[in-house]
Amino acid sequence: MNNFVVAIDGPAGSGKSSISKIVALKLGFTHMDTGAMYRAVTLEALRRGINLENEDEYKFLDDISIIYKNDIIYLNGIDVSKEIRTEIVTNNVSTPSKIKIVRDKMVYFQRKSAEHGKVLMDGRDIGTVVMPNADLKIFLTASAEERAKRRCKENEMVGLESDYETILKEIKERDFKDSTRDIAPLKKADDAIEIDTTSLTIDEVVEKIINLINERLYSMENFELEMPKELRVRDVVEGVVVQIEDNTIYLDVKQFTEAVMHLDHFTNDKNVTSFKGLVKVGDTIKCQVTKITEEHIFVSRLNQLSEENYKQVIEAASEGKKVKVTVKKEVNKGFMVDYNGNQVFMPSSLAGKDTKVGDKFEVQILPSEDEKRKPIASRKAVLDQEYQAAKANELAQINVGDVIEANVAKVEKYGAFLKFGMVQGLLRAKDYSHKFVDITKEVKVGDSLKVQVVKKDENNKLEFSRKILIDTPYQAFVKEHRFLIKWLVRLLKKQALV
Repeated sequence: MNNFVVAIDGPAGSGKSSISKIVALKLGFTHMDTGAMYRAVTLEALRRGINLENEDEYKFLDDISIIYKNDIIYLNGIDVSKEIRTEIVTNNVSTPSKIKIVRDKMVYFQRKSAEHGKVLMDGRDIGTVVMPNADLKIFLTASAEERAKRRCKENEMVGLESDYETILKEIKERDFKDSTRDIAPLKKADDAIEIDTTSLTIDEVVEKIINLINERLYSMENFELEMPKELRVRDVVEGVVVQIEDNTIYLDVKQFTEAVMHLDHFTNDKNVTSFKGLVKVGDTIKCQVTKITEEHIFVSRLNQLSEENYKQVIEAASEGKKVKVTVKKEVNKGFMVDYNGNQVFMPSSLAGKDTKVGDKFEVQILPSEDEKRKPIASRKAVLDQEYQAAKANELAQINVGDVIEANVAKVEKYGAFLKFGMVQGLLRAKDYSHKFVDITKEVKVGDSLKVQVVKKDENNKLEFSRKILIDTPYQAFVKEHRFLIKWLVRLLKKQALV
């Protein structure tokens, strides 16, 4: 079974969170951290600088995606599992969580995240609101008195003082608020199995839930085996080849008749003219139903070929490797590029300068959820990598003492920033001349200066000096009056001889 969802609901203190984690770990299920998804929304809201309390400013929710997969939270295809645990997100997550438009959108994202694999979700409205079609619903409960005792015991274990009567009162008030609130109130789903944990240990509750899951899985798997699925157009099936002709093959798909696949629905390669030698009896082929009549079931493999090709895009994105693409056409706000038969969108902002149809170059495929099928190509990422590598190589060739010609890129009161090639460094005002000058009046952007490298720190930051290459006032005086000085020296020597 490819997909199986367990929904566990219950009041605060019933143990649903800790028990859910244990069950998921023992059975190899994904325990979906719905709180992490609210943290991802908070992170995006903080990045956009919106007023967190203004519901109208959450319209950006329609432009983002949040997916929880394999214990990783993806925001717009990027792993943000660490970023959502920062202090600023923790301090602000409670505000978006109260807003209806956010909760409604989270339901959508939670459902999308639970579409594949075996998933266990816990909360207060999972079986009634988030996953009303869950394969198994469990409602964990316990008496308010027992939950108060557990809370007191937990506090004692971490050295916190607690008053039983106060905690009992708080739990009862919380139960009332949760069960009467307007948005997604706490209540048991009609088809949920209730487990009262008041007199049970954690291990006993875990065992009960595991038994329920295994029973439900067993009954569903047997039902699927005993009852062949009625095929519909677009269903994906696996068929075993039972007969081969030049232009047609017949497949056993365990239905009222064999499925028919023609050659042009097996491959797009026009050079292939026959099935013979291409497949053999007994081969299993994954395909999609395209048409059903009273006599025939027609299937095609072309969509599956597209799916297989698309996996190359996902692999390229997950590995962060560079791939070669061809620019196919210019579209609104960017280009469509081809990578092994896959059409990938490249925004203009990530295309680099002078990109045109027909160009071939390397790009980096940015990560995205497989379900969304919206990969993004970035030539800019590759150009940036090449630029940084070239810059690092250029810096490696520069040493303290080197004399270079550099152009003024920016002028401030404290100095001028000089650039040559890809490298930039600082010429401090005090190092421009042997006498005090206002450097903003001495140089302007675009001027060319001859300077010497006087500092290169561990971070490859450079500092220059111009005055080290020019004469001091004394040296200038000597050069300007060298003939007079020589005459005086000769004169003094003659007097000394007399």
